[in-house]
Amino acid sequence: MKETIGAVQTEDDLSDVRQLFREYTSTIPPEILALQDFEAELLGLPGAYAPPGGALLLARSAEAEDDSCAIGCVALRPFKHRRTYESEDRVCEMKRLYVAPKARRTGLGKRLAEAVFERAKEQGYDKIVLDTLPTMERARQLYLSYGFVETRLMDDGPVPGTINLEKDLDRAAHKLNTNS
Repeated sequence: MKETIGAVQTEDDLSDVRQLFREYTSTIPPEILALQDFEAELLGLPGAYAPPGGALLLARSAEAEDDSCAIGCVALRPFKHRRTYESEDRVCEMKRLYVAPKARRTGLGKRLAEAVFERAKEQGYDKIVLDTLPTMERARQLYLSYGFVETRLMDDGPVPGTINLEKDLDRAAHKLNTNS
């Protein structure tokens, strides 16, 4: 499946992101979503995901029959609301990586993750963090394959056993690649 991945720019884009976020959360228990104040997040989009510190990336199908169909998303925001790292403003958080069922097993999840890592580097971040639920073992394995490692530097989150992960972003390599 061919797709385009780009930053959310229009109200239609935001509407598509809201729909994908809802699909993403359909497998998460409502009490967990309530703890995350998910409805307020949806209503306030782009909220903390707005530039210059954040980003909402949307994948759309580039296939003729599905032209412009939203098939995946990922979000990025500054990481400032939990225990701090040495330089809090250089750490960001990846949220809501989601691929619609019809686009799964195509590598889109990896391409979305790579796009958000690249965006984080462009925005000057040195490290990216995320958390995942203990029931999302496949997601955890996927994140580990992207170079994330488990960490205890973050709060435990609203769910017992929440798994916290972090990844160093190689900004030096990014600078070399952009200067070539």
